[in-house]
Amino acid sequence: NNGDKVAQLRELGLDIAEQVPLLVGVGPNNHQYLATKAERMGHTIALDDLDRALGVGAAAERTDA
Repeated sequence: NNGDKVAQLRELGLDIAEQVPLLVGVGPNNHQYLATKAERMGHTIALDDLDRALGVGAAAERTDA
């Protein structure tokens, strides 16, 4: 999910054919952390997918802090 790592691997000469986001272990205790990684650090995590992984009502719980 880390675009910076992909760029570094390409700089080393590796051919990256595809970057596929992977969501694991999403829960109420790390939902905001993962959202921050996507919003501020450029990680490939779709916020809608993150909300769906957490379950019903997650979109309303997320803050834009």
